[in-house]
Amino acid sequence: MSISALTSTGYINPDKNSTGGVGNESDATKEAKERGFDYLQLLLTQLENQNPLEPMDTKDLTNQLIQQAQLEQSINTNDKLDAFLKQLENNSGFSTLSYIGNRAEILSSGAPVQGGKAEWAYVVDGKAAEVSLTVIDSEGRIVHNAAGSLEPGAHKFTLDVSELDEEIQDGEGLTLLVGAIDKDGEPLLNTVTAFANIDGVDGTGKNDLLTAGNLKYGLDKVLKMSQADNAQVADAVDLPDETDETNGSEDPGETEESETNEENT
Repeated sequence: MSISALTSTGYINPDKNSTGGVGNESDATKEAKERGFDYLQLLLTQLENQNPLEPMDTKDLTNQLIQQAQLEQSINTNDKLDAFLKQLENNSGFSTLSYIGNRAEILSSGAPVQGGKAEWAYVVDGKAAEVSLTVIDSEGRIVHNAAGSLEPGAHKFTLDVSELDEEIQDGEGLTLLVGAIDKDGEPLLNTVTAFANIDGVDGTGKNDLLTAGNLKYGLDKVLKMSQADNAQVADAVDLPDETDETNGSEDPGETEESETNEENT
């Protein structure tokens, strides 16, 4: 997918240079400059009107000039820091673009369908007696149900949409809901993450968002990045892969044994 309206860093986040941003001179810096100017005017007026027979003590004058020099140095430092932060903000759009083409594990239950599959990871807090996995589409309709693993630790769940009754296009977002209860029937907390190949950046809002299919994610939700392979299946964490037993699969051992018997016949 293409990145919309991306012709310069200004289009990545047009609000970054708005009033009140880092790129503008801070109120504290303005106030310090005004006070420094007022102080110099006051000092010059005092020197012009001092009694020639009782001039200002040179030690006091030197201390005041040193303080003024320190104030000017602090103002210059703040100006340089503001300029540096502004440059960082202007370049942050290019930094966000580096996510494109990579595989992300995201703290979200919503995963895009990419390459005909949607992938999640989940972990249950506690010893579960029953775990159910429910996948819903963008309109809230249930498209798949499966039993989850009762083993402790994190588990990866991959859904092949070609095996579903409902036709789901690549790019559509699916949501995984995990329900878990213990032996007493009490609900257990769980955490779900989604896997997605980042294919764009949306900078139309206040903060840049990563896009994957029809879904958008904040940068603060990204847990880990890895290089996406051609099959669009790259593990962001080392998790056991889990598939739905209801889909069924032919045992490789039985297939090999059957082929051997046919050859002997």
